[in-house]
Amino acid sequence: MALFVVLFRSNELEGCVEMFEHFHNSTISLSKVVRQKYKMYNYVTPASYLELNSIFKKLLQDKRTSVEKMRKMYQVCKQRQFPNVSLIAFKVRIANLFY
Repeated sequence: MALFVVLFRSNELEGCVEMFEHFHNSTISLSKVVRQKYKMYNYVTPASYLELNSIFKKLLQDKRTSVEKMRKMYQVCKQRQFPNVSLIAFKVRIANLFY
């Protein structure tokens, strides 16, 4: 499944494109260093980037699932009117998912 099949929210696609550009450019830079320092060639094939896309999609889906689970837990706590301390703790846990 191609990366373009993933549904992105606003501004997520831009960030992903920038991240993959960084991966691509840093691979080129590091390949030059390896070539000069060790006299070795590093070949990056399209399959390498397809594998990177696959891993990224899996991690993105896992993170989205985790965030959605926390969001649902937060909503249940809010509906049941647990003490504010519990809601603050959930807010902190949700915020920590992103850092």
